[in-house]
Amino acid sequence: MVMEKKVPIDIASVLKEIRGSSQETRVYVGCDSILRTARKGFRATYATVVVVHIDGCRGCQVYGEIVTQPFYGSLKERMFNEAMLAANMAMEIKPHMGGRVLEVHLDINTDPNHGSHVAIKEAAGYVRGLVGIEPKFKPNAPIASGCADRFGWLYNEATVAGF
Repeated sequence: MVMEKKVPIDIASVLKEIRGSSQETRVYVGCDSILRTARKGFRATYATVVVVHIDGCRGCQVYGEIVTQPFYGSLKERMFNEAMLAANMAMEIKPHMGGRVLEVHLDINTDPNHGSHVAIKEAAGYVRGLVGIEPKFKPNAPIASGCADRFGWLYNEATVAGF
């Protein structure tokens, strides 16, 4: 299924920020999604964010992207799509890291009592295989469960309000 970019990320600005930062700067990538009803079924909105944590302690720059698609799948498929989008974004950034720390945060719960847990093995394998790093999961993934979540909700609130 084709995803439609609603708010594209300015990757050139992200890379400029990273290249102009110190080696202590840390970069985090995360993704979250929202499922909402639309006129013809369901629509998934995916918010992918890149957080450049300046010097690892001096504030940050947040860059985000919103993509949407009609959605007819399962929770597992939606969680895997989040992992795929975060990993793909991390791969765009990784060659420009210059030794800085890169983390991928996924909004998937490690507790088997939560629904999102169904995709943990596949998502971890995808990120490890593509990016070559171990992803962080809830509750140790604040970029996905906090930052990307808020970015997605702000977009949805703005579109519902007509902005």
